[in-house]
Amino acid sequence: MIASFVFYSTPFVSVLRLIRVLRLIRMIPAIPALRKIIDSLLKSVPALTGILGLTILIFSIYAIIGTTFFSEVLPYEFFGSFHTSLFTLLQVVTFESWASQVARPIVNEIPWSWAYFVSFIIIGALVILNLVVAVILSYLGQEDDEQLNEQMNRLYNENQELKKDIAEIKALLVAGQKNKRI
Repeated sequence: MIASFVFYSTPFVSVLRLIRVLRLIRMIPAIPALRKIIDSLLKSVPALTGILGLTILIFSIYAIIGTTFFSEVLPYEFFGSFHTSLFTLLQVVTFESWASQVARPIVNEIPWSWAYFVSFIIIGALVILNLVVAVILSYLGQEDDEQLNEQMNRLYNENQELKKDIAEIKALLVAGQKNKRI
């Protein structure tokens, strides 16, 4: 019994308790709107990998430029190596205190560096984020278009059946009127 209390207070048990939160994932199939969003996200993964490749390319180019030109100003913590430059660019693209910690000290030393940061923010944060949103929304819209096409096909088939029924009724009425005249 004492051993169970010792085991109960370990961090491993706390992690197991936190895993219980993952049971909420079972709610995804129960809520149609949430299921639609998750399905669209999963369908958009191949297109998002292309955007990820473009993002890696842009980040790499800007990291190389940053390391080359700014390693003398902020050597170790922000632009000392390629890896620290990538991490700094991630900080810049998420707008996490980039102006006061990163941009201002560099702009004070190298006046043209504002063009580097502004162009990276426009390309990295605005363009790429909008590409991701556009791809996901297009897949959300595709599902709606598929449902609309299915509904239109169903209505078209019902309309054709009704036209056949009306033609049969018309033929019966015409035949009935001919029989009355004879």
